[in-house]
Amino acid sequence: MTDNGEKSKNKVNTPQNFLKMALYEKENSPQKAIEYCNLGLTLPCEDDLTQAELFETAGDAFFEIENFNYALDHWQNALNIFLSRGKQPRAATILIKIGKLYEAIMDYSNAESHFLRAGQLFEEARDSNGVALCSYYAGSMYFNNGDLHRALESLLKADERKTESDKRHYQILIGDVNNKLGEIHSKLFNFEDALKYFFEAMQIYNYLDYPEGIITVMNNIGEVFMKEGLYEEAETFLQDGFEHAKQSSSRLTELKYLINLSELHAQRQHFQEAYSRLIQAYHLRDMIFSQTLSKKITDIEARHEIDKKEKELEIYRLKNIDLEKANSIIKSQNEELQTAYLRMEQLAQTDPLTGLSNRRNIMEKIKLEHYRAQRSNEPFSFLLIDIDHFKVINDTYGHDCGDRVLVSVAGLLTKHLRKIDIISRWGGEEFLILLPRTGKDGAAKLAEKIRSVIEEAPVASCGNKIFITVTIGVSVYDRSPSVDQCIKEADEALYQGKKYGRNRVVVHKNK
Repeated sequence: MTDNGEKSKNKVNTPQNFLKMALYEKENSPQKAIEYCNLGLTLPCEDDLTQAELFETAGDAFFEIENFNYALDHWQNALNIFLSRGKQPRAATILIKIGKLYEAIMDYSNAESHFLRAGQLFEEARDSNGVALCSYYAGSMYFNNGDLHRALESLLKADERKTESDKRHYQILIGDVNNKLGEIHSKLFNFEDALKYFFEAMQIYNYLDYPEGIITVMNNIGEVFMKEGLYEEAETFLQDGFEHAKQSSSRLTELKYLINLSELHAQRQHFQEAYSRLIQAYHLRDMIFSQTLSKKITDIEARHEIDKKEKELEIYRLKNIDLEKANSIIKSQNEELQTAYLRMEQLAQTDPLTGLSNRRNIMEKIKLEHYRAQRSNEPFSFLLIDIDHFKVINDTYGHDCGDRVLVSVAGLLTKHLRKIDIISRWGGEEFLILLPRTGKDGAAKLAEKIRSVIEEAPVASCGNKIFITVTIGVSVYDRSPSVDQCIKEADEALYQGKKYGRNRVVVHKNK
């Protein structure tokens, strides 16, 4: 009876079965997937292709929790096995994953070389769609970095090499290539060509019943119509796409729709609707940030748990090593984990682009100032600052230049504030400043100084001198019913400034 039970157990605990369990858990629980892969890799395995798949699956799970070093190590092991067995398409797929990893850490040179090498392996395997896929990934990377010329070159190559296929991911690729070519032509203000590519992409996505592609391309079509001043057509696509986006799992796509709808209503001078959409966008952005932060913390905890298990396995495999040395290694890695947690806490309070306080951090500071003001009976004020026509800057010079403009404005604001003042990136191109112990006259005077300084100081970005202006809403907490109401009053004053021409300071008049 015992022998039969032992045989049954050994039959279940095979590398192949652990691979199946890992693949099942990979999306919902990367940590479990890694554990199953490690267990599978500790067992004798006659089939090295199963080993390669275990390494690949573990690499996928490590990438999901942003443990890039382990992901790279495991993918490299899988790559070596696939190459040794002459499995070029499988090896090329691993090279694409490694390329996307390097792109994620902004090592674009390494990313490019891996995409090119993957394309060469697909070429050797006479897989034309594989070559097109590699060109698409390279083109998307160039596009995201603002290199439209190289992006267009790579995507046209992808368009030329793609062929009909019964594989769904290659069928989707045809739509993706058209969509990305449309985005490039939209950036270049070739709206007629952009719409041609977008509608071709939408036809493919509709045929394949691919909601993610449909939602993306409808937003792109709406943006083009809005740029052309065809507001009714733009609203049709943006509103319909927004309804689809609300049913999807991508909150970022939903946020893009809300921002575009707000801009559209503002251009049509439907200011109440524009404001309503903007408020929805702010609330959604806060929710996305909260969920992203929660995931980051969960991923750190997962990495810690995985590191513990890796250490345990290593000690088990090498139990004859000097245990004192093993403990020293564990202690060192635990110290690294503690540093990671401290860094995470810092990131939770700081806007990663500008280095300013984020919304969560300044709200904590506002609560403290509110408490102090109640005891001392002194007022405090808010300045809500918005960069005028920021979308035009992004569209004209690219998002990288737009980011540099935000950093420069953050520096100018910090330079002209007192040490006790607190400045935060409130969202997008908006900044909120808390002015402790400051009444209406002092706040208005400082706001006008800031407006004037920014108007007179061109920002050097991407080889260009960009002249910008800001609109500032001012509110004072002395008779407001709540802090939230006071911030809302600053927002209302800002809205009035935008409405009456921008590049001005408006002080909210408390009733």
